Order: sequence, then structure tokens, then C-alpha cells
Amino acid sequence: MDLYQKGVRFKLQHLLLRPPYFFFRMYLLKMGFRDGIHGFILAVLSALSVFVKYAKLWEIEKTRRGFPESPEINSGSGHRTRYWHSQKK
Repeated sequence: MDLYQKGVRFKLQHLLLRPPYFFFRMYLLKMGFRDGIHGFILAVLSALSVFVKYAKLWEIEKTRRGFPESPEINSGSGHRTRYWHSQKK
């Protein structure tokens, strides 16, 4: 179940502060540094996972509020590619 279905609302501070907190918690408080590079990679991936989770929540709320979708183009391979920025006029 994702955050949107749980009723969590997007807040910018969650997107900016929770990923570093999860890295700090996993790498220092849970002593991930003792595992060397493996602990560092796991802490980074944990923080990245939290960032993606809140970025997804932001995107879901943005589209549910009626903001226009990002422009899409056909990449030639049959898959649609979505751009985050608008096309130049």
C-alpha cells in the first residue's frame, strides 16, 4: 500500500529531510559503517528509496489536483517518454 492510499499528504520537508535522516540512521546509528562499502551502499539505497517514495507521492497529488501532465513524445521504440520540463516555444 502506498502513502497516498494511507492518506499521507505531501510536504516538501518530507522530501528534503527524510532521505538524509534515513541515511544517517542506517549508516551511523545502526552502525552500517562497520560493514564498509556494503553498509554505505545499503544506507544510500535506503535514502534513495525514501526519496522516490515521497517524489511519487508528490507526483500523484499533483496529477490528482488537475495540474497538466508533462508532455510526452514517442521515442521511436514504441515507448512513450515523459519530459519533466515543457517544450520550448
